[in-house]
Amino acid sequence: MGKSSDLADQAKEHWGKKDWAENVKKTAEDGSCTFRPGDPKCNLFVYDMLYKAGISPPKTGIWPITAEMWTGSVSGWTIVQSQREGDVVSNGRHCGVAVDQTFTIAAGTTSVYKDKDIQDGTIQRYNQD
Repeated sequence: MGKSSDLADQAKEHWGKKDWAENVKKTAEDGSCTFRPGDPKCNLFVYDMLYKAGISPPKTGIWPITAEMWTGSVSGWTIVQSQREGDVVSNGRHCGVAVDQTFTIAAGTTSVYKDKDIQDGTIQRYNQD
């Protein structure tokens, strides 16, 4: 189907898991960095889903780019006006993976969840699908 569809499928597969919860320690799937308990992990979740979908995740040094960075120009991605499956959505404070035109899956305080709470944010579409 394409990398965008693979990205959405990865996010759906991890819905409900606690691996990216704020209160846990989590090492990036590629082993490049570790987030401590207490660190928000929405950007790590997006990073890990990209990695698992076979898309090179954007980094700053060894770290995943932040939710705020997802609102600007990201190499390999194009800012679009309406969300669809496999887009990355960020309001500058929180980011997640779009699984359709309305909902995103993101890492929250206690687990990976599905909601439509990342509204009025920047929508990035992988441009090498």
